[in-house]
Order: sequence, then C-alpha cells, then structure tokens
Amino acid sequence: MCCQIQIIVDKWMLVVCGICTICSHLDRLYKLDYDP
Repeated sequence: MCCQIQIIVDKWMLVVCGICTICSHLDRLYKLDYDP
C-alpha cells in the first residue's frame, strides 16, 4: 500500500496517507519500535 512506502520514506507522510487503514496499524507498530 502507499502507506507502507510513505511511512518508510518519511514517518510524517503517514498523515497524508491516513486514508489507508493499514497506516494506523503500521504507525502504532513503528512508534513502539522508535519510542518504546
């Protein structure tokens, strides 16, 4: 999904691609990895 690519390129891009539901899940998973 575009979200997967966007989040990898720039975590902030996820906001622009917020239309994807998967983004929300990835955002939480990535946040846990970056900020435990």
